[in-house]
Amino acid sequence: MKFFRYFIILFLGGMLIAEEDPMGNMTIEYGPYDILQKESASSQGKYYPYEYYENVIQYVQEGNMLARKNELDRAIEKFNYAIEYDPKYVFALNGMGNAYLKKKDYDNAEKYFKKAIESGPDYAFPYNNLANLYIIKGKDDEALNLLLQALKKDPNSARINYNIGNLYLKDDELQVARSYFQKAVKFDPNFCNARYNLAITHWRMKKEPSAIEEYE
Repeated sequence: MKFFRYFIILFLGGMLIAEEDPMGNMTIEYGPYDILQKESASSQGKYYPYEYYENVIQYVQEGNMLARKNELDRAIEKFNYAIEYDPKYVFALNGMGNAYLKKKDYDNAEKYFKKAIESGPDYAFPYNNLANLYIIKGKDDEALNLLLQALKKDPNSARINYNIGNLYLKDDELQVARSYFQKAVKFDPNFCNARYNLAITHWRMKKEPSAIEEYE
């Protein structure tokens, strides 16, 4: 056990000097699982008949599945079909932004995330995803502003708290970073990246026992 603890200490210390991969630290969101709701942003509070909206829902679900499998051109095709039905459907616009983000087509990703925010300003996930894009582009202040807006809309989101923690960790504001990572772990105890970054934060705060406990 003592050897294992020293191994963890050396591993954490080595990771502190490793180059960060901004895509690797990114957590994008596809929207809540209640996507089967038949609400459309363009309906202005009204509901379309299920027969009409069935195709939109199917296209978005298929697009998200393809995007997760990195079949991005096919995903974009599916989202395009959904947007043809409803140009302001927030789940389709957000999905399109995610696909372009994964393709590293940042101009199109930004365009669709902004459209998603405009169409569904009460949803947190497009704010989170646009913030991830700004982090990649080095616009950390703009990213933090978006994440704080997202957090007001979904304060119990593990991923939003995690992304905010990453920005504060990057700026060496360790106390603040720790508080957000702790919230991320509280809301999702199985969120491995949040636990890892909490351990890194404890290590940098010279709290080695807490870092080892978190990593174990």
